[in-house]
Amino acid sequence: MKTAYISTGAKRLPRYFRTLRECLMNGEIKISSSDLAKKLDTTPSQVRADLNKYSGAGLQGYGYNVKVLYTEISRELGVGDGMTAAVIGPDSENARFLSPRLEGRGISNTVFVPSDESVYSAIEGLDTDIAIVLECDDKEKMQSALRLSCVKGVWNMTQSDFDLDIPTVNLPIGDILSALMYEIKQNMKGEK
Repeated sequence: MKTAYISTGAKRLPRYFRTLRECLMNGEIKISSSDLAKKLDTTPSQVRADLNKYSGAGLQGYGYNVKVLYTEISRELGVGDGMTAAVIGPDSENARFLSPRLEGRGISNTVFVPSDESVYSAIEGLDTDIAIVLECDDKEKMQSALRLSCVKGVWNMTQSDFDLDIPTVNLPIGDILSALMYEIKQNMKGEK
């Protein structure tokens, strides 16, 4: 399963999840496709198309039941399924930084695997749902170790794209930063 980046649908569901969670925290019990579209910076027709499969959550003229929609999207995303994660990186501070964010998505247990000389044998022994790779000095060894592990999916933040037979998101921090710098430059050109 060669996945270089997050699919369009998978990109939007977490945004719906986050937005609906905010709505719940603000006491909103229903929301129209127009109001949801404004919060997501998209169109009402895109919202209706995305949420069409959640037929029990929306009624024409009423809008969407926020709690029902949030629950259905949470279920589809796997939030609350008790998934586990291993953070593979240079120091345990990274795991401590990521843990609250992972817990907010229902990941119940996070372990830290230091990226020292024994990292590859440690990864081969992993039995976790998600491996979050922050650092990698040898792409081929890392991929080989991940293939031998019981990891079910990988979030690769390194500068080398991984090609694995499990769901893999190659989303390097450097690429994200470069994209942001590009947008800043484009914005500055528009101001002149």
